[in-house]
Amino acid sequence: MYIKTIANDIYEICYDVEKNIVGHSEIDATLWAKANSIRHSHTIHMILEYIKNNNKKELKILNASGLSCGHQDFSIVNFLRKNIQPKIEWKAYENPNSKYLSIDLFKKYLKGLGITIELSDFSKTANLYGEKDGIYDIVIFTEIAEHLDHSTLLNLLISIRKKMREDAILIITTPNLLSLPNRIKFFLGHIDSFYWGHGTQNLEKGLYGHIVNYDINRLIKLLNDIGYHTDKAYTFTFGYSPTTEKNLIKHLILKIIDFIALFFKNSRCSIFIAASKTHPQKIPFQT
Repeated sequence: MYIKTIANDIYEICYDVEKNIVGHSEIDATLWAKANSIRHSHTIHMILEYIKNNNKKELKILNASGLSCGHQDFSIVNFLRKNIQPKIEWKAYENPNSKYLSIDLFKKYLKGLGITIELSDFSKTANLYGEKDGIYDIVIFTEIAEHLDHSTLLNLLISIRKKMREDAILIITTPNLLSLPNRIKFFLGHIDSFYWGHGTQNLEKGLYGHIVNYDINRLIKLLNDIGYHTDKAYTFTFGYSPTTEKNLIKHLILKIIDFIALFFKNSRCSIFIAASKTHPQKIPFQT
């Protein structure tokens, strides 16, 4: 299936979550749903490719992101249950501070789609992702790397690898440090917008905003160090925030920049990586 076809299929659920669970206005929910449906369609496309290449009657999938179960889990699980034959078992890790856990519609989606939730504070939990190893076919680690300090990120990727079967894949998405818009901001000296939610109040709540940025090469190097082989890596643009979409001049400028980015390798706004298990290629110790 094409990315846009998948995105059209999952848009309605993305909108419902943004409007009735997150609480956005109708206009903002529409814009976020459009962006998120495109973003999640890349993950679905990779899952479909994995299913095509592996003859399995059952799939165990882990959303290891732990930031907020919602439009990603609900839209992807609904799509998979409607469109593929293998039996899907889906577990998602959720931050204990999530404001969505008590919302009735949120709980209705969990029950209706058969999604299991585990609560985990990644900065404090020693035994990450449960006790059993080698049980998951697909692990999703999307839109979370940028929220984690470096030690936490490495520990999570180490733990995820243990939970993956030998033929499993890990799917990662995160904002691209070296996107063309970011390169222009660097040049102009406007880099503060890369970071938010990085103050002491976020520290106290154990829930950071965007505190770290990566490019493809650095992520691949870190994955190699832990014992992952990068099977697929590219950049893409899924859309812009409602603030940008509502500003016609700013929106037009970013659209033009994104078109130009097509002619520069790995310079679009988001990183997509699919990785499998292999032998580690250690980064030398340095001081």
